[in-house]
This record gives sequence, structure tokens and C-alpha cells, in this order.
Amino acid sequence: MDLSRHTFMVLVLVLLIHIRNTRAVDEDALSECQLMLYANSEVTFGVETKLLVTLAEYPKTTVVLRVSTARYLVAYWEIGRGAKPMRPSFTYSRKIGNDLKRRNIEPSVPVSYQTGFYAELKATFFESANITLKLEGTAPLKKDVEPVQVVLSVFINTSSNCTPELSVMHCSNPAFPQQVIITRSILFRAFFFRSCGLSDTMLTWSVMDVLGKETLKSYPDEDLAFNLKSYELRYSMQFELWRNLYMLYVEGIFNGEKYGARCYLKAQQEKLEVIISGGTSREAFRGSKITLDGSLSRDYAKRPKETQFKVYNWDCFSYDDYYNTACRPDVSRVKKFGIAAYSLTLGCRYIFSLKLMSDYDSDLKAVATQTITAVDTESLHIVIVCISNCYHNMYNPMNKVLLAGKCLNCQKVQTRYDWYLDEHNVHTSKKLSMIITTDKTMASIKLVVRTNDGRSGSEVKSLTQSVPPLGGTCSVTPFKGIEAITQFLVCCTNFQARNNPIEFFYYAERVLLNRCQDCGCSIHLPHNLNFIKVLICDSLFTCVRRLVRVTVTPLMHMPGDSPEALRAFITRPPNDVVNLATQGHMLRFLQTIQSLAAGVTNAESGMILIDAFNNINLESLSALGKLANLTHTLAVHLTPIDENEQVVLIRSLTILNKIFQSVHNNDMNRMLVEEPFVNVTVACVTVYNIMNRLNSQIPRPPQGIYDKYYAALKKHKLDQSVVDRLMATISGYNNEDAKQRSMAWLNSTWETERLYRFLFFARKHGMQPDYGGTNVDGLSLEVKCFNITPGRTYTIETTDHMHKVYFSPELLQEVKKPHKNEICIKVISTIRELNWWYPEEKQPSAVLLSVRIYHERDDFKVERLLHHSKLSFRTIIGKYKPAMDRPNVVAGKKPVGSKIIGTARFQTKAIDEDESEDFIAETGKYINCLTDGKLESMQKVLIYRVNVDETSMVAVRFTQTTHKLQVLLIFGDLPKHLRESIAKSGCIVPANSQNTTMLLRNNCMQSHRVYVAVQVYGGSEYEAKFSTPVPNGPAFFSFVFQLRSCDYWMYSLSGDSQRWGHTYCQPGMEYPKKGSMNCMCTVLGTYTSYVYHVPAIAVPSTGYLPVMTHWYIVVAYFILFVVVTLWLAILFLYHNERPSKTVVCDMAGLEDEAHRDVHDVLVFLKTGGRNNALTTATVRLIFQTTNRNELQFTLMQDPERPELTRNSTYILWLRTRDIRIPTRVAVVHNNGGRYPSWFLRRIEVMDVQAQLTQVFIVQRWVHQKFLILSSSMVLRPGDDTVTESWRERFNTEFERQWINWGLWQPVAGKWRESAAFDSLTRAERVCIFLNKMMVTYCVCACYMGPTTPETVYADRRNLIQYRDLLSMFLICSVLTNLIHYVLEKLVLRKHKNSMLS
Repeated sequence: MDLSRHTFMVLVLVLLIHIRNTRAVDEDALSECQLMLYANSEVTFGVETKLLVTLAEYPKTTVVLRVSTARYLVAYWEIGRGAKPMRPSFTYSRKIGNDLKRRNIEPSVPVSYQTGFYAELKATFFESANITLKLEGTAPLKKDVEPVQVVLSVFINTSSNCTPELSVMHCSNPAFPQQVIITRSILFRAFFFRSCGLSDTMLTWSVMDVLGKETLKSYPDEDLAFNLKSYELRYSMQFELWRNLYMLYVEGIFNGEKYGARCYLKAQQEKLEVIISGGTSREAFRGSKITLDGSLSRDYAKRPKETQFKVYNWDCFSYDDYYNTACRPDVSRVKKFGIAAYSLTLGCRYIFSLKLMSDYDSDLKAVATQTITAVDTESLHIVIVCISNCYHNMYNPMNKVLLAGKCLNCQKVQTRYDWYLDEHNVHTSKKLSMIITTDKTMASIKLVVRTNDGRSGSEVKSLTQSVPPLGGTCSVTPFKGIEAITQFLVCCTNFQARNNPIEFFYYAERVLLNRCQDCGCSIHLPHNLNFIKVLICDSLFTCVRRLVRVTVTPLMHMPGDSPEALRAFITRPPNDVVNLATQGHMLRFLQTIQSLAAGVTNAESGMILIDAFNNINLESLSALGKLANLTHTLAVHLTPIDENEQVVLIRSLTILNKIFQSVHNNDMNRMLVEEPFVNVTVACVTVYNIMNRLNSQIPRPPQGIYDKYYAALKKHKLDQSVVDRLMATISGYNNEDAKQRSMAWLNSTWETERLYRFLFFARKHGMQPDYGGTNVDGLSLEVKCFNITPGRTYTIETTDHMHKVYFSPELLQEVKKPHKNEICIKVISTIRELNWWYPEEKQPSAVLLSVRIYHERDDFKVERLLHHSKLSFRTIIGKYKPAMDRPNVVAGKKPVGSKIIGTARFQTKAIDEDESEDFIAETGKYINCLTDGKLESMQKVLIYRVNVDETSMVAVRFTQTTHKLQVLLIFGDLPKHLRESIAKSGCIVPANSQNTTMLLRNNCMQSHRVYVAVQVYGGSEYEAKFSTPVPNGPAFFSFVFQLRSCDYWMYSLSGDSQRWGHTYCQPGMEYPKKGSMNCMCTVLGTYTSYVYHVPAIAVPSTGYLPVMTHWYIVVAYFILFVVVTLWLAILFLYHNERPSKTVVCDMAGLEDEAHRDVHDVLVFLKTGGRNNALTTATVRLIFQTTNRNELQFTLMQDPERPELTRNSTYILWLRTRDIRIPTRVAVVHNNGGRYPSWFLRRIEVMDVQAQLTQVFIVQRWVHQKFLILSSSMVLRPGDDTVTESWRERFNTEFERQWINWGLWQPVAGKWRESAAFDSLTRAERVCIFLNKMMVTYCVCACYMGPTTPETVYADRRNLIQYRDLLSMFLICSVLTNLIHYVLEKLVLRKHKNSMLS
């Protein structure tokens, strides 16, 4: 027992001694090496020299050696046991001093030892002063071993009088290489410590390994600025020690000698992301081919379209189906493969793993797994594809996350996509764009896809919230300085981030000044700046903001308005601004030019500033923003703009596009949508809108140039070559004025088009110039659960700052469950394009708000009506659509929208007076909705109207007035006494007002007209029949109609019938100054709101003036009435006889039967009234006597003057003993003359003594020579015999009434006969018709009453009612028929008497 204890203690003691000796060896590993560095005390600039590193003993552990100066890394390698062999290798020497002599090295220090090991180094120095050469040794595997350093001073001489000395900013120190992200382009700028007169030099930039031994890629013929494009730094290194370390070497030649500089870089290692489509687990239908897809996996060191990995290592394992050959190790080596149908066993689970390795770094690996369960029901294979702000499964909470859903086996069936955020349904679309705001650091996004054939599938993607840099402070040195002169150094330290490197962005208000990764960042500031804004961002552009207080005084001795003074200021000492850029002071140069531009008032001075950019290459994003800001400043200070100012802006825009072209070529345009560069994008869009408005107002070129330009633009063939050809055509013009005008138009339009194309990526992401307004498509979710506090109003503001929702106590009490005080509220803010159903010109806001109130779970399906409360919310509109064009900032010398009043200029203002020039107006269907008015007299009233939809609101905003005005704003119809109503309305617009707004809301369920009537204040006190001039007039004013509406989505409707409704939402009567509006709704659901402007419709105001009697018209009517009366009287008296002739024939003496009594027989021969009813032939009438004999009577006619004319009556008075009634009559004619055929209407034979009348109704054309007539119609006094059928009598009466009432036949037509009545003459018919018209006119005039302004000017549809028309029709019918009857009877009676006479 004692022996065992003794043995154990001895072993422990031996172990402790061994550990102590080992630690002592480790601690002496570097000191025993006795590192030494030998070099000549004096070396030549740019000439290769040799160095010697010696060791007394070769280390037994790994030692890393580093030889460097402050700007040059000479050697960096590792030696010792276990280290991978690297050059230079160490050689054993017995006489180190001889080795130094053989290499011509005369060390400045004595040789410490002769026996040992040495390594030879070669170095080339491009520094022209005493340098410190340092050898440093470290033992990376021994944390407790202190580094060993050997320092040596070396003097570098130059072989010529002057040798250029070059340096690269921010990356020349090898001990602190600049960290770079290979997925981004990086701009490097070299500068001369000593230029030796070089101004325009060509340099060669090369990417090399960290020691400069191997050139990886060379870029010849570059200048001092060099842009290293993205994805360039991804080379495989021979040694692990050099991995991700690079040297950027710039070299030039001067007088045959080389000069150069070195820049040391450390590339940030990009990650691998392994993605198996379908998520970590899914169910697969075993009856069909099962696809495993790893094509979405990414190596972020490669471009998305490159081949990501050479080999895809797929493995499979199953606990349930171990021996299945379809599931085995190394199952595939391609990115996408399939498993045959029925290869997997039902109900078993199979674990597939995908292992990937970087092609550039064999140590960088990643793996992902997917568990597949074989089922017998077909399901959908769903994939969530990351588009933006979701790389590495991380997201920035300040930016939108953009995801897309993809169904791999849906074919062409109809699908529905439902997105869920933490079990909350947030969106129903194929793409999800949202701002994720949750209290958790990880967000779970689930996509569920359903098809109309009953299949479904889902995938879940978990995103981790990226945290911005934390801690740290920022300071500036000095605290006070001079504008553009003082170099301020801002230093931010002690910030910690998960995603390095950290980068600092410095701003003066909204202008990006500079960006750095360390404290060596200098900036130059504008005057009157109180704070420097610093954005501290990690590699994912997740940023935090800091403000640093500073005081900046204005630049002294600024030149005045004189161009000569400005030219002297920028070209001569002590300022010499033009040469600042070539001397490495680019930031000071840009700020000085910007400061001088703020005082420019003429085109010549502006051109001097633009000329300062000649031979200066600007390629950075910060320079892009500064040039955009400079162009904007010049546009503002040179307003109004004529031809000379146009040239200045075009030159400035050309320089801006040159920078943008460099940004585009170097793949930096994608960063314009990131948070640090948003203001740069805003400034560029501002310049585009300014130039676009300028182009719309400058004179156009000849039509040929204009057509060719836009034809190429329409066909997408417009490029620089087309512009050059057009420019060559213009150069051939003889008219110098046309040439200059056309060149200015072409240059301005083309450069503006170039800028528009460069901004494509920004437009795609919805960047707008009105920064802070409506941004891009996105979605923000807020979920709050709480116990209700009685009497408290809860407010929830969405994270995107688009909405603020107010929940009143009454609302919460109405929606909560009885006896429960806990409630959950979900507020979703969505920005997207709407499938809008309103008219095109309204262009509604694309901002949606959804409010859900629930208890345990959100089961919202249809909107919920509120009966005792209202939901209120405020929405940021951002832009007015269609926005009114601003007043022309860039018009001619006199703005288009201005009027001259005496010596004062009245200029049309914008809608919002606080809009700055960088407000960009989008033009809708109506380009300019601003209405201008002018009142010359006190009595004048101007009226305008607009239609307002149901439950909408109209705002009438007066933006400019010169006199005090009275305004009437009213729904429906204008009052009868308009001027008095305006005076009583109480709406006053002060003189010189720029923002007087009147609101009117339509609470009705139908649209209404809204009228605005304007008159000068006090105008109602003047008599309307006079015209009193406006004192100091005329009075000008400008106003605009703005319509606002709040809508909600009607989920309760079926299918495609769902739409937006107005019924339960209406806008609030508040009118905020900024772009927001308030809404109140009595329904819970999804809302939107819109604001748009419409042009005013002018309404004639003459209808509201007193009715004046025009005596000229009264006299003209009276004279016309007298003339017509006299004309009718003459016609009645002298032209009222019918064509007739009476012939008396005594035939009693010619008859044989003398014993009979003599009777008077009247024979009436009546012709028709039709065309050609007359006859020129001689007609004989043969009567049959009582004894069957014939008695003839011949009517002799002159063919030139016939007596039987149209509608005539020939009366034959016979005294005879033999002719008695009834009798027969034969009619014979001899066909003489031109018109022998004729129309015989009838023959009447009347026996006066017997009081009998026989009627022969013929009613036919007589063509033959002999016509025999007989009739049984014998009439006695008192007989009432109907001679025609009912149809004939109706036709006859209708014809008579139409002839007498229609007026057309009596005035212009031919005569027409009637079988029942004698035709009236034309004069008689006109007389009857005019009498009836006069009666009708008198009835209407008496019924309507005296003339008033309303009856003269009002809308007849509103003035005359249907019952009035019916009453007047009945009265006129009775009176006119009575007049017709009386006059017709009188005329017919006179006619009968005349015939009898």
C-alpha cells in the first residue's frame, strides 16, 4: 500500500516537471530564435534591394514572421515545426557575416551571432524619407508568448531631382488592411505626395497577392481613380496565411523610372447558403416522381447567374426503410435529381442531406437536410424564393422583405397563395412585400398554396432580424470651422456589429459627404450647419444614426455677382479651387463649388463653375449626389431660365450622367436603393423632374429632327449614335438661330433620357423624390394584445409610418366580449398597386390599411359593421395623384403661369406653400388643375362647379389673391338671389392670401354638384345693372379643387363582385398641411384613401343678372306683327275667291213640251285639287230628259286660258222643262289642248223649285272621250246622308286637320281636295294656323308669368315640370280647336254665300 502511494507521488512529480519544462520551452520559443533583420542603411527609391532575416535556432513550434514598413509589407510567412513550407525558406549558415557581404548588405547594426539560419528577402521602396523597417515574430499557437519585434531605420534616396510619390487613401497601412465586401464595387483614389508637375498621368492598377509576388489581374491605362468592380476579389491562395488578403498595386513611369503605391485589402468571407426546395420537411406523393432540388443554394461570393458549385453531394438515410436502394449515401452529385415513382415506402421518413463546399475555400462548407415522408395523397411542392432583404435568412427591420412563392407541380391550374407571419394571415398574392415588425428576433413566414382541384402545400421560412451596430460614440475635430475650408475629421469608435465590416456615412442634412471605415475620414461642410449626421452601417446596410454637433461659419471674401471676380477666385491663389482636385483635395473642391453656386445669379457665372469640372473624373456615389445637388442649386438660383441658363443646366446634367455612367459600369447602381444612398437617388430624381419640365417648354427643333428622335425612342433604338447623326444634320443648318435652338433641345432631351434610364433600378424599387412620403410596395404588421383600460383611447402607428389608428373607448367596448376585458388588435399597412375601378384621372393612393380586432384567434372573413362607435385613422398620402404641376421653375424669362399687375408680378403658386423645389409632381390625366380668375367689376360674379361623389369631401384652396373676396360654397342648385347669398355666406378670402381653404363634405348616398361663386368683397352693395370697376383692380385669384375620399373593401360580396365602397367611410373635416388625411369609418375591414385634383368647370354667371329689356327686339317684333296683320287682311279681302264661273242658259223655248212648268236647275261641275287636275279640252254635258231624249250643253274653252282649272267649280244655271231629277249625265271632251285628261271630282244637279239635289260622285281621272254617269243619291231638305265609309271619312278628316294644322301644305305644298269639305284657300289656312299659334303662345306666356332671371337662364329641365306641360297642352287644345272651328265656319259660310251669289 505504501509502495503504491510512493509510486503514484513520483509519477505526479515527474509529470509536473515535464509540464514546467514544456511551458518554459514554449515561452522561450521566440527568444531562443533571436530574430534579427539586416539591411543597408541607405537604399534607392524604386530599386530592388535585399534584406536578410536570421535565426539563432530554428523554432520547435509554428512562428509567423512579418517584415513591413508603415506602407509596405515585405514578407509574411510561417516557419517551424508543423508549418506548411513557405518561401523564403531558411538556410543554415556558419558565417552569417559572409552571407551579408556576398549580398552587399552593410548592416547599420553589428551581427549578433555568426552561426544560425538566414532567409533572403527582396524589397522595392517607393517612399522618399526615412522609414522604419520592422520584423515581427508571433507564435499563433502559443497564446501566452509575447510577440518579438526588431526595428531598423533605413534612409531612401532618389536618383533624380524629382521623383513622384504616390499613395492610396485609407488602405496603405499593411497592419490595418481595408476590409472589403467582394459583392460590392469599391472606388480607390490615389494622390500625389509629390507630383513633379504631373497633371494627366496614365497608371496601371493591379490586383496581386498580399506580397505582390503574383499578379492576379491587371488594369492598364487608368487614372488616379480606380473602381474595383464587384466579384473581382475571389482568388484561391496558395497558403492559408494569405487567404482573403490582397494587395492593390498602382504603378506609373516618370522619366523612365517607375513609381508606385500599394493598397492592402482584406476581403470579407462570404457565406454559403444551402437550400433544398420545399423546406426542412415535407410530404411527397410516392406514386409520382419525387424531385429534390438544390439549385437555389448560393455561394454569395459568386454572381447569381454563375454556376454556384461544381459538385452537389447528396446523401440519404432512413431509420424506417434502412435497406431501400433509393435512399443511400452519395445518392447524387447534381443539383437537381429525381426519385422514381413508388421507390419509397408508404409512411416511411427519409432524410436527405446536401453538402456543399466553396470553390475558392475548401474549408468553407455548409449542409442542409430535408425530411421527406412518403404519402399516398398528392400534395403541392412549394418553394419560397428570396428576392430582397432576406439573404442568409436575415432581414433588416427598416427595409422591406421581398419574397416570391413558387409552385413546382401546380401545372396550369388556378392557385391561391396565402402568406402568414407568425400564424397571422397578412397577404394573398404570389409575391410578399412587407416590412416585418415583431417583438421577436426571428420571424416565421409561412406560405400556403391551394389549388382549385383540392391540392395544397406549404413551406416555412425563418428570418432572423439583423441588429444594427451597437455602442460606440462619434466625435468631430475641430468643433468649429469655416465653410468649405476647414477639414473636419469625424471619428466613430467602439461600435460592435454581427456583420462586419462597419462603414460610416457622413451627411450634411441630406447630402452624402463621404464614407469611411476608420477615423481617417475628412469632410468639408456647408455653412450654417449645426449637426453632422452619421449613419453607422454593417455589411447588410443595417444602420444606426448618430448626430455630432458642429459650428460652421460662412466662407469669407466670397466673390460678388461679377463673373470676372468669380473666375479670379477659383483660378488664382490663395484659393486656386480648380487645382484642388488634382492635389488630392476632391472633397474640398466639390464643397467649394457648391458654396459658390448658392450665390450664382447669371448664366456666365454658372458656366465658370461648370468649367471647373473639366479634366476631373468623378466616379463615386457621393460625388453623384453632390453633382445632383449642384444642378438643383443652379436651377433654383438661375430661375427664370432662358437659353443661356439652359446651356448651364445641360452641361451640369452631362457631367452628372458621366458620373452615373461610371456608377453603372462599375455595378454600383444597385446600392442606390440602400438606406445610406437613398438621398443620392432622391437628388437624381429631382434633377430629372426639373429637366423634364424644362424640356417641355424649350422650343422644339424642326419637325424632321423631332420625328426621327421620337421614332427611335418609340422603337427602343435611341442611343448615342442616333443622337450623333441628328446632331450632324443640325450642324448643316444655315440658320444659326435654328441651329442653336435645335442643338439645345436635342442635348437637353437626350441627357434627360439618359438620366431616366440610369434611374431604372431606383424606379423599380419605387424611389420617389418627395422623400418620406409613399415609398415602395411593402407590408407592415402590428399586433397588440392588452387589457382594456376604461376611458382610454389607444393609438397604434404602423412601422412604415403610413398610418396612425385611433381606437376610442366606445369602439373597444362595442367589439369586446361580455365579461372579458382582454382584446387583440392587428393593424396591417400595405403599399401596392391596386386594381382600381375608379376613373383614370383619379389615380388613387396605393396605400391600404387593414384593422382586425379579435380575442383568441383572427378569423376575419367579412367586414364588420359598427353600430355605436367609429374607427378613426390618419393616412400619409405622400403624393397627390394626379399631382398638379408646380409653377414653371424653368420657364422663359417670364414664367408661363404669371400675370403682370401694374408693376407687381402675380405668380401662380403650388398647392402647398411649403413645398420646396425638390417636390416632384407626377402628371395625371389633368396636367394642371389650378384655376385662375379675374374680376374687373364689383358686380361681376364668377361661378365654378365640380362633381363630388357620395360620402366624399371637396376642399377649395385659394393659393393666391390680390383683393379681398367673398365666396359661396354650396351643394345642389345655386340660389335665386345669388349676389345676396354670397354676401350672407360669411366665407371671406383675405387679400394676398396663399392658403385659404374651405371644406364641404357630401354626406349623401349619391353624387352632387358643388358650386363655388366668387365676387369682390362688398360687391353685393352695388346695383347689378351698372358696372363699377374694382379699386386697384382688376382682382386676380387662383384656386384648386381637391377631392378626398375614404373607401373600404366589401368582402361580404361574392367572388368577383367584391369592390371598394363609400357607404360607411367618410373623410374627416380636418385639413392637415402636410400630405395626410383623416378618415372615420363605421366598419372594421380594409381601407384605402385617396386625394386627387380635378379642374374646375366654369359656369356662366349671366343667369343671375337682372333681365334687361331689349327695345330693338320689341320694336322689331311690333313692326313684324303689323306687317303680317296687314298682309293677312289683304289676302283675305282680295285673294279669297275660289276659281268658279256661272253660266245662265234659258232652254225653255227650245223644248217641245211647252205645257210643262219651267224649273231652275243648277249644275255644279267640280274639278279635283290634285296636280294636273285641269283640262284644256272642250267639254260637253249631255243630260237625259224625261222622255228619254238628250239635252246637250257645250263648255267651250280656250286651251291657252282654260276655265276648268284645279279645284274649280263651273256652275251651269239652266231654265228647262224637260230635265228633272233623277237624271243621267254624260261627260264628253274632244282631247283638245296640251292637257285633255282631267280629274272630275263630282257633279251636283239641284232643282230649285223641287228642292231636290242629285249628286254624282266621280272622284276619278277622265281619260276617255265619253263618260256616262248615273246616281241614285237624291237629297231633300233635312236629309243627313253619309256618302262615304268610316275609313274614307277618317282619312278625309285626318287629311283636313293635318292640312290646317301642319302648316306645311298651306304654305309650301299643293292644293288637296276633300270629298267631304271644300278646300280652303292658302290664305285662309295660314290665317287659321297663325291664329291658333298666337292663342298657344298667349296661353304659355300667361301660364309661365312675367320674365325673371330664373326663367331666362335656368335649366329648362329644372324650370318646367311635366305637370306644367300637361296643363298647358290641355288649355291650348281646347282654345285652339274652338278658334279653328269658329274661323272655319266663318270661312266656309262666306264661301257658300259667294257661290250662291
